Amino acid sequence: MAKKQAAIEETNELVRRSNMLPASPLMEEDAGAGTGNAGAESYSIPYLVVLQKGSPQCDPSDGKYIDGAKQGQLFNTVTQECVDGDKGVLVVPVEFLRAYTEWVDRNAGGGFRGMHQVDADIVKLAQPGPSGRLLTESGNYLNDTRYHFCLIVTDERIDQAVLSLSSTQIKKSKQWMTQMRSLKLKGKNGLFTPPTFSHVYRITTVPESNEKGKWYGIKVVLERPLILTDELDLQIYQIAKAFREQVATGTAKVADPGAIAETESSEAIPF
Repeated sequence: MAKKQAAIEETNELVRRSNMLPASPLMEEDAGAGTGNAGAESYSIPYLVVLQKGSPQCDPSDGKYIDGAKQGQLFNTVTQECVDGDKGVLVVPVEFLRAYTEWVDRNAGGGFRGMHQVDADIVKLAQPGPSGRLLTESGNYLNDTRYHFCLIVTDERIDQAVLSLSSTQIKKSKQWMTQMRSLKLKGKNGLFTPPTFSHVYRITTVPESNEKGKWYGIKVVLERPLILTDELDLQIYQIAKAFREQVATGTAKVADPGAIAETESSEAIPF
């Protein structure tokens, strides 16, 4: 119990220090200046992905190599930062999206061809292929993908990110969604389900395997609730709520999933 409380207190202190670097009043007056002509297409929400054995970031002979990168780490596709999978990252989930991504088979040159809603005609007309993949009428394959829009909370800053889960990781997405929906708080009218951005979760990585091979997947653990009487927790909550509104209105969108493909080897990863 004491160890658990110490971990909670350590996390609380980490969050309190987040985004609290001193700024001059002049900078505050000019907040946001320099981005007035930039629309949603001018920004790229980073993907948070798990590096695998064949990821080019882990290969010293590859142009995408990052010094110190290794399999099992969590990788930010925009900041190019790697975090050890055992330590993981703290995230606040803000919104969820399910979609089907369309890809050309690697033997035919590979490449991303678009994203489709679950009820789109191209999805309804697709049929399972010999390998079990869902194939479109043109021969491309569709990948059922669950997108979790999150805030990454560190002791330096708060970042937006998207965690993309497919194949064997879909069960992790379902478990996380069930966990968030199962949370209850007591309000003036009784128990209610709080918004997903009311709690902080820790995402780490774990080794997994099946008959096709071995890889690293994610593990999601509830860390703590946001305490809205705490100034910094309230700020995180407000930032998360604003980000959620951007996702809901389409201002913030999932970037080209090719960014994830660039973390994979030329051979199919078995998940």
